[in-house]
Amino acid sequence: MHYDDVPTHLLGELEDWLTTVLLMPGSGTKGYRVRAILNLLRITAREPSIDWRSMALSKLIHQCRADSNLMLETISLTLREFDPNGRTSLETILRRGRSAYRVRADGRWLEHRVDPASRESIERAVSEVSPTVSTCLTRAWNAAYGITPEPDVAAHAAFQAAEAALRPVICPQDSAAGLHKIIRTYEDNPTKWEMAVTEARPSQFRSGPRFAELDGSETVMQLARTIAHGQRGRHADGEGDNHGVPDARAIVQCAIAIVMMVNDGAFRLATP
Repeated sequence: MHYDDVPTHLLGELEDWLTTVLLMPGSGTKGYRVRAILNLLRITAREPSIDWRSMALSKLIHQCRADSNLMLETISLTLREFDPNGRTSLETILRRGRSAYRVRADGRWLEHRVDPASRESIERAVSEVSPTVSTCLTRAWNAAYGITPEPDVAAHAAFQAAEAALRPVICPQDSAAGLHKIIRTYEDNPTKWEMAVTEARPSQFRSGPRFAELDGSETVMQLARTIAHGQRGRHADGEGDNHGVPDARAIVQCAIAIVMMVNDGAFRLATP
């Protein structure tokens, strides 16, 4: 079980972490870090002659206690602006407290905690593919699993990642080919491509084998069709305004699978 939002048992440690980072000695102009975070959060703080930093931070933390979303945003902004190297200590606090959130792989924001295998798959995918595909996948993942999910952004970025991964294999001469054209090109001559493994589907005939053996490339393209056509109301370029968070996350996972199978050479041009 993981705790959503910010459970009471984590408040003290998270407040201590924020205080340590934002009031760190030698961090530039006095009060710079506190002032910068308040500005990013659009919170106004008066600056009396006494140590206004501690007062302003105490006020912010008091507000965070009553608003878990503000706490998560404050922590994320602090990571992004000042403490990418402090992600280990923060991640330890979150993991030990069974938080539903974790520090993002780049150490600069929080994201929803997922199964370790899923986390490993995206980290491997973005590290081994082309910069274009990596950028699209990273944007898709962050939008789908961030503390404030953006499902439309996630779905569109996953759409672009699938395009960029499949284009060199299916439409190598057309650098502008979109996902729909890529799918049509495959469907015009599916035997031109192959998959490293075969696929077994239930046979349509009562006599003979129970399963028909098919080339597994159809599995890859079905994932592509899911991304391209699976959400009602989507525009031709993959954008839409009616994606739910579960839908967007499923689309991102489909894109990761496509990218990995193409990158590993499992989906490829058929051997003559």
